[in-house]
Order: sequence, then C-alpha cells, then structure tokens
Amino acid sequence: MGWTVVSIGAAILFGYLVLLLLYRRLGIRYRLTTQRLLRDTGIISKRGDHLLVVNIDDVTVQQTLFDRVFGLGTIELNTNDTTTPIVHMLGIENPRYVADMIDEVRRTERNRRGLYTMNA
Repeated sequence: MGWTVVSIGAAILFGYLVLLLLYRRLGIRYRLTTQRLLRDTGIISKRGDHLLVVNIDDVTVQQTLFDRVFGLGTIELNTNDTTTPIVHMLGIENPRYVADMIDEVRRTERNRRGLYTMNA
C-alpha cells in the first residue's frame, strides 16, 4: 500500500512538471529587438506586452537544481517601467547567454540615445 501511494505521488509530481514545462515552452514567447523586449503569453487566449530595453535597470539569472539539469533558467529584469517593474522570464534555455544579450542590447540602445550607463 505504501509503495502505491509513493508511486501515485511521483506520477502526479512528474505530470505536473511536464505540464509546467510544456506551458513555458508553448505558452510564453519572447522576442528581443534593438529597442524592445516583446512578450506574448497564453495558449488559447493571447496577451502581448512590450518593454523598452532602455527601461531595464538590472538583469539577474536564477537557476534551480531542476533548471540546471535541463539547461534552463529564470531571468529577472528590474525595470523603471510603471506597469511592469519586475519581469520574470521563466524556462529560458542558456539563460546566461540570453541575459548577456539583453544587457548588451540595453547598453547599445542607451549609448545610442546618449543616456548614462554605469560600467559594472
């Protein structure tokens, strides 16, 4: 009886993780341009949002053990945008590479506009 409960629990947990991974893969799309970060969410009903890259103040990468096993991660963007002060980009492949790409686009656009960027 005990092993049956453990097996059912493991199957439910595994099913939840698979569904979560599928939602992150199919339900969330990010596109980075030279001036904007575009985010489309939803599978049945869609929602589009955009963020100017010059409004991004800080880029942070987070990886759990589960994320590291599958080469995924979460990128957190702290912004000075009033509607979305913090953006969590979940389930990103090669998160450090993507974070560096976002940071480079941000720096380039700020320099193009003549805005101050701190070298850190």
